[in-house]
Amino acid sequence: MLLSLFKKAIVYIFITVIVVTSHLPLYNFFEVVHPNLLLLIVFFYELNEERLSKIFLIFIGLMNDYIESSLIGITSLELIALSILITKNYKALEEQKFGITWAGFAIIISMLYILKLIILSIFYHTFMLNTKLVFELALTIAFYPLAHFILLKVIYMFGKHDNAR
Repeated sequence: MLLSLFKKAIVYIFITVIVVTSHLPLYNFFEVVHPNLLLLIVFFYELNEERLSKIFLIFIGLMNDYIESSLIGITSLELIALSILITKNYKALEEQKFGITWAGFAIIISMLYILKLIILSIFYHTFMLNTKLVFELALTIAFYPLAHFILLKVIYMFGKHDNAR
């Protein structure tokens, strides 16, 4: 029980560190366009590990919005919607070949980006589609295999072999 609690705390700390470090003011190409690591990690852990706390997802989303200076609550809404979509489609995505999981990820993330686009467009009273958002979506989908491989190795390092694929 204590080991399980420790593993979950490590995941929460890891996600928090990713959110904070992804907004560090470093000069490189990824400052302009980068994959959405938060959605990658949350998708992976929701699908392959235990469910993440909804309260934590709301907190981390609000923290991300504050750091990013974006519409407060939009990332929390994305993360909760992602969690609900994975819960509803868990049977279809669980224990599938990697290509099917990747396609499911691409569909779910695309739906979330469309939802985000609609909400931002309504809030700002203008159509918010821009090339940065499209490239971020494409990079997020393209980066999933590498993120999946790295996170799978992290699971093996902690000795969790049951659900890892």
